[in-house]
Amino acid sequence: MKRGYRNLLIFELIIFLLLILNTFTKNYLYGYKFSIFLIIILIIFKFLFGFEKDRHRYIRDFILDETIFLTLFLIFYYLFGVLVGFSKANYWNINGFTKFIIPTALYVILREFFRNMALCKSEGSKLLIVTTIILLIFMDVTE
Repeated sequence: MKRGYRNLLIFELIIFLLLILNTFTKNYLYGYKFSIFLIIILIIFKFLFGFEKDRHRYIRDFILDETIFLTLFLIFYYLFGVLVGFSKANYWNINGFTKFIIPTALYVILREFFRNMALCKSEGSKLLIVTTIILLIFMDVTE
């Protein structure tokens, strides 16, 4: 295993252990704290590994398609919620917006950015790709 792959594997295992500790303790990482945790992870990732430029041919089209799909999904999801009944919850005022919607959107954007950078760095190693996928699944479960 290359040295860069080994370092990335160790970095991902440390993140995994931090998430496990968060799960077994009082669950300190939630809402904005989890987004700040992801920002710190991205800053450390930048200093340790650097960011790679994505050289795929249709990456801009893919990002535009993904953004449109995600926006439409969220619109339909919340409109369906209004019809079914979670509109009775506190999502539709300023407090609910800052407490629920913004942290979730920030988490999704930061997680996808981390996913993209980690998978670009681990493109040659199947073990790292599987480890990154498991880490991101565990990240979704703990958030």
